[in-house]
Amino acid sequence: MLLLLAGAGTCAQNKTVAERLGYPTDSKLLIIHADDLSVAHSVDTASFDALDKKAVTSASIMVPCAWLTEVAWYAKDHPDADLGLHLTLTSE
Repeated sequence: MLLLLAGAGTCAQNKTVAERLGYPTDSKLLIIHADDLSVAHSVDTASFDALDKKAVTSASIMVPCAWLTEVAWYAKDHPDADLGLHLTLTSE
């Protein structure tokens, strides 16, 4: 019974990405994303500038790369930044 109720709630919440972001259902969205943070200082500098100026809305961090500490400091200083992890199995 509980499983049935959980499934019913999930079906009722099937919103498009646009709707979840507050736009009409049929909106066309362009999400600009900065990829590969921490791979190089120049990438970090450009990405931080773009995030600060709202030119990009999100970024992903490559953990096994040399400039991770720089990105960690940025993340600490910008807790509202939309940062995620880029699955990286080896360092570039």
